[in-house]
Amino acid sequence: TCPTAEVDGVPKSMTIRAAPGEQYPISVCVLPLPADTRSAAISDIPVALPSSEPKRIAVIGDTGCRLKGLVVQACNDPQQWPFRLIAEVVAQLKPDLVIHVGDYQYRETPCPAGDAGCAGSPFGDTWSVWRADFFAPASSLLRVVPWVFVRGNHEECGRGGKGWSRALEPYAFHAAQGCNAAGRPFAIRLPGLSLVVMDVASAGEERPDELQVRAFREQYRTLDDTR
Repeated sequence: TCPTAEVDGVPKSMTIRAAPGEQYPISVCVLPLPADTRSAAISDIPVALPSSEPKRIAVIGDTGCRLKGLVVQACNDPQQWPFRLIAEVVAQLKPDLVIHVGDYQYRETPCPAGDAGCAGSPFGDTWSVWRADFFAPASSLLRVVPWVFVRGNHEECGRGGKGWSRALEPYAFHAAQGCNAAGRPFAIRLPGLSLVVMDVASAGEERPDELQVRAFREQYRTLDDTR
């Protein structure tokens, strides 16, 4: 069941966004907040709300620990994978907003046998990986600052897309497919600041794909409608 929420001192019911599924033994709950919300909490834990006039913005990305074939990072060594330390430092700096520009999930293949640097690490598109790569190390920062999440190519459906679609993207979650394809642009309206997010995670990197070029061009043209 979803935890108890409170908005401006009034109890509110959260709803299930995503029920437990394969490799994801968790429920994801959601509660839209009115723009003029002054305070919110979930299970008595305060929720970080946007500043009345955001001026200090921290931008981060590519935060996961790389395990892919022969490329093996020492996920157990904070000097070799310092994301938790970075998140704690940023939390102390108290920015008004954090924007994550994508690539949260990096543990794609098993840690090699006998490698103490990554021993015990999970891998694949699973909740265990999302918890290890993002939610656990970022916990201190998630509690104190509101975030904007952007999809990276590591969150495409063939990589870490199931966790992305369940927990971070703004579109409805479809349990039957488990992962949403690229979504339309959306606007985030904060006091004194508006942001538009485009999902270009699947864009070709080596050479232009004419179908993608046309699709992205049309999306850019529609951005005027989000103002």
